[in-house]
Amino acid sequence: MTATDHRPSPVGAATGSFLVEEGTEWYRIDDFDRLDPFLVSVVSATDQWMFVSSSGALTAGRVSAGSAVFSYETDDRLHRSGGLQGPITLVRVGDEVWEPFAPHAPFGQVRRSIAKTAMGDRLRFEEHHAGLGLTFRATWAPSHRFGFVRTCELLSETSLEVELLDGLVDVLPAGVDLPSQQTSSTLVDAYRRSELDPSGIGVFSLEALVSDRAEPAESLRASVVWSTGLDDAVVALSDAQLRAFRSGEALVPEHLVKGRKGSYLLAHRMAVDPAAPLRWSIVVDVERDQGALAELRTWLRTADDPASVVAESIEATSAGLVDVVGRADAVQETADRASSVHHLANVLFNVMRGGVFLDDHRIVVADVQQFVDDRNRAAAERFRAVAAGLPPVVEVTELREAVSGDPDLERLAAEFLPLSFSRRHGDPSRPWNTFRISVRSEAGELTHGYEGNWCDIFQNWDALLHSYPE
Repeated sequence: MTATDHRPSPVGAATGSFLVEEGTEWYRIDDFDRLDPFLVSVVSATDQWMFVSSSGALTAGRVSAGSAVFSYETDDRLHRSGGLQGPITLVRVGDEVWEPFAPHAPFGQVRRSIAKTAMGDRLRFEEHHAGLGLTFRATWAPSHRFGFVRTCELLSETSLEVELLDGLVDVLPAGVDLPSQQTSSTLVDAYRRSELDPSGIGVFSLEALVSDRAEPAESLRASVVWSTGLDDAVVALSDAQLRAFRSGEALVPEHLVKGRKGSYLLAHRMAVDPAAPLRWSIVVDVERDQGALAELRTWLRTADDPASVVAESIEATSAGLVDVVGRADAVQETADRASSVHHLANVLFNVMRGGVFLDDHRIVVADVQQFVDDRNRAAAERFRAVAAGLPPVVEVTELREAVSGDPDLERLAAEFLPLSFSRRHGDPSRPWNTFRISVRSEAGELTHGYEGNWCDIFQNWDALLHSYPE
């Protein structure tokens, strides 16, 4: 199937097929809404994580579940949260209101598909309304620089005047730990503060950290949401007006909302033409401090084409993932494309669990020093003296020879593995397992994940070396 062939398969049971669009390979499931809701992960080579229900609801954030921009919920709750947590879209044409991916739309009234890239780093929802001649697409993709990007398109078979409402509901402010997300959400609501920056950035924060202690608990970070492509849109910061919009009323701008769940909703009236589909993006990120917010504000005011920069960042993030899985020989070409993609997925999730070697047998001595510092203070002083006589990067055999004769350092050198990208042991379908993703430096380079589960994967270097040919 080519990029120009977007026709869904005949109505009936859900069906899947590969397609290629602008050089990117996808696997698409037509009529996925005939299946029971299912969970999909969107992966990246950064500290970002995202789990999406086929209902449209999602949970996402950075590093751990305690830094979420959409609450970390178990998969059964996500499946019931479509339109309540994450994206929502309403399209009004005359007196008719179309809500793509609404949970109770009758079969046959609309056609839906879901598609994921073969690399697993982008997820697209699509719905076609034959009666209106409209198609809506929304694609989620990670950007290491900007956060999570939702790129939308509205295509029409005829020239129409439409009124659009699109955005994100229940955006979680920064500073809400996992127990508060899952057991004290009503208390979190009382602390919420949602405001619209003059530059158009939605800033979602807490008036103070949620605490019952008699001590200062300032909240100095925020989740941020902003958009490109709908520059003249009205912005609302709560979902209180959704019913009014469905009833034909116009959205009223909101600049400050306190004490209720925050949203970022755009409303815009425009003409849609077959030759000029409407395209816009909404970008959301978590844990931004005041300096990062000021930098983003300045960039939005001065950038010539923010949308192009965001698109380039998405491509760079995707290329980083290709580089990671390429180190584990994941990308293969065979006559059986399904088997090749299945192999890619297997390797991808294996390295997310076990990691990849950054530089084959070579080791950064400073990384070993940090590893030893964390595990044996007395031995760390002795290793510091050893490290002074070594070059910054050594072969594993050189490291073993350098610490020979010191039983503690021999053991620690055998335990150290220069692995990166080992990132998760849990997801919303296995909430009893936790994860912490620590795979990138501040400069964006792959690093060893000293925090989290990777350090539990100890092996002996002898076994590793014997697995390679002489």
